[in-house]
Amino acid sequence: MLLLLMPLLAWPASFDCQKARSAVEKMVCADPELSKLDAQLEQTYQGALNTVASQVKANKTTADAPSKLVKEQKNWITYQRNICTDAACLREVYQARIELLKRDPSPFSHLYPVGFIDEQAISFPRDFGDEIQSINQSILDVSKIYDKGGEFGKLIGFNQSVIDKKDPGKITGCSKLIYLPSGGTAPNAYTSAGVCMFQKEKTHALVRICLNETIGNYVIEKITKTNMPYKELIDFANNKCGVGG
Repeated sequence: MLLLLMPLLAWPASFDCQKARSAVEKMVCADPELSKLDAQLEQTYQGALNTVASQVKANKTTADAPSKLVKEQKNWITYQRNICTDAACLREVYQARIELLKRDPSPFSHLYPVGFIDEQAISFPRDFGDEIQSINQSILDVSKIYDKGGEFGKLIGFNQSVIDKKDPGKITGCSKLIYLPSGGTAPNAYTSAGVCMFQKEKTHALVRICLNETIGNYVIEKITKTNMPYKELIDFANNKCGVGG
């Protein structure tokens, strides 16, 4: 019995592991590395809150910055961390969140940080909450366009086995979410792509999605792993939803 309790007692997370209920919380409590990352994130987050509060006092940011950071952290838990289904995914999202809060504690700093993978420019939204709502609205809009038919409707290449016209479903969260510039003949277009959880009625499915509203491409496919490499997600987005995809 003591051996069974050791994972909960020896590796304290930022929350009470004796009250862990969700699958994600249980994974964190059962893994010493994840428990350490969770505690480290809490420390980093509190430090970011203190930094932002100091910025408010010094009139370097607006008074709502602390509350926005609190909301951002809650959105990270709901829309990003809780989508993970394995330890590898959790390690990745925890490490990314810790690095972001250390680099840019203010919620108004670099809302869409830019990075490069294999010379491909990528924008990473800081807060997934608003972005996922926008994607869900696009799913609804695309479904309506498809239902009406027409030339633009024919361009939309989404997977009918996952989404249909009567009930398009919705994205409940993403472990990864990126934006890619389309370039080519549509320089102002961009492709959004993510590894997400898709809900339709009472069922859930892990999917990868890409969306380019400018050129009318939208694809959603079922997958089996949340810790998909960024390179794989980028290739999927460029091939399926980019210019010429």
